[in-house]
Amino acid sequence: MIGMLVRWHPDYFLLLTSCCGDFYAHRATSAMRMRMEMHELVAESPAEYTEIAVQLLYDLPSVLGLREESHSRFHDVPLTDPKRLTSELESVIRNWVLH
Repeated sequence: MIGMLVRWHPDYFLLLTSCCGDFYAHRATSAMRMRMEMHELVAESPAEYTEIAVQLLYDLPSVLGLREESHSRFHDVPLTDPKRLTSELESVIRNWVLH
């Protein structure tokens, strides 16, 4: 495993996986990944997180593809667009009030 890590270029590094947990940062990262429709990168337990990370460790082409996909999807979610986020929140609140 060390040999694989040595061959990784720093530009390839991107935290792709997340694990739902007790801390806000864990939940926020997991929520963002789910919002980006990248559910396969959100683990329910530390064991599942490790499993996903090890699979990605040995699959550099997938890591690079997920990195690119993550960058493009990040800019498409309402959380990175204040007007769109506000509109979506207003819609949700309006539905709560009306129903």
